[in-house]
Amino acid sequence: MFDAPCRNLGDNYELKWIADTFLTTVPLRARDERIRRLLGFRWGYREYDEGAKKPLAILPLEVTGVDVWNDHLPLLEGLFSEWRFSRAQ
Repeated sequence: MFDAPCRNLGDNYELKWIADTFLTTVPLRARDERIRRLLGFRWGYREYDEGAKKPLAILPLEVTGVDVWNDHLPLLEGLFSEWRFSRAQ
């Protein structure tokens, strides 16, 4: 996984780009398993117009709790309806 900041600011004063990323299990086809969260983290960058120089600032890495995974489940289940996900506890 890699993503680098790029100049997306345009005519705006500030852009904040934030991603939630999850490390998960990968179920085997031979077993009836759900995809489970092992670890979650949030990362991103901020681009802003300071005297038209448009600097970038990397946001600090943040380890996220199970609530972030659970909040994403409706989206994941909607996009990947044939996959089965497990709620984190």
